[in-house]
Amino acid sequence: MLRTVGVIGSGPTGVYTLSELIKSELPLHIVLFERGDVAGIGAPYSPESAGAMMLANIASIEIPPLGTDYLDWLKGREPSELRALGVDPAAVDARSFTPRLLLGGYFRDQLLELVERGRARGHLIELREQTEIVDIRPVAGKLHLQTDEGNV
Repeated sequence: MLRTVGVIGSGPTGVYTLSELIKSELPLHIVLFERGDVAGIGAPYSPESAGAMMLANIASIEIPPLGTDYLDWLKGREPSELRALGVDPAAVDARSFTPRLLLGGYFRDQLLELVERGRARGHLIELREQTEIVDIRPVAGKLHLQTDEGNV
């Protein structure tokens, strides 16, 4: 029997939580609920709340790696993508502060990689984008979630 784990929110905290959950030797059913349109980005790093010139308040070296570290991910981007966000590709290093939009892209890519790795380890992983959790209730020793569309 699979144990089900729900993760509400799939921004950076949800991504790091998934990273730990997929290490489980027991197969898990992991459901990531994301209110926004795209899982993994996180509200502070999304196009809806961050402009192209808004820098993240953390240097590349301070971001704990999730499979691919942030600096390697940045160096793998197309130079034109970096330039469009005001980043000189030749100047990117471990102490770089980069636009929030890039950091959101990193978290999204890492989330997708973690989902694939988790599935390869035998976990059942669902991404429920555009799904807001509006209530959580204990019922008969279990937690029941209610989304904006009904019960889960």
